[in-house]
Amino acid sequence: MTSQYERDLWYEHGLRRAIQVLGGNEIASEYPATAATEAERAWRQNSHMAWRTKVIDKRYIALLATEICSALRLNVVLHPADIDWASSFIVMHTI
Repeated sequence: MTSQYERDLWYEHGLRRAIQVLGGNEIASEYPATAATEAERAWRQNSHMAWRTKVIDKRYIALLATEICSALRLNVVLHPADIDWASSFIVMHTI
């Protein structure tokens, strides 16, 4: 299980940046800038956590994990220990 810090780091420095590289700024703008922003939005709905579902274009699926790893490995502001765990992950998705 990951900590809140790890989930935030993975989202902000990995997933969101990968989406921006693959889909451009227009697609990336549909994703909150931070994991905390999305968590706040999710709680506001009705005092229950309600995460949004995001559809990722099938053109990007094969490249997404590779791009997330690249975004994390090439990030100069992350601590090396964070890069190690964050760039070695498994993503499960529903089709």
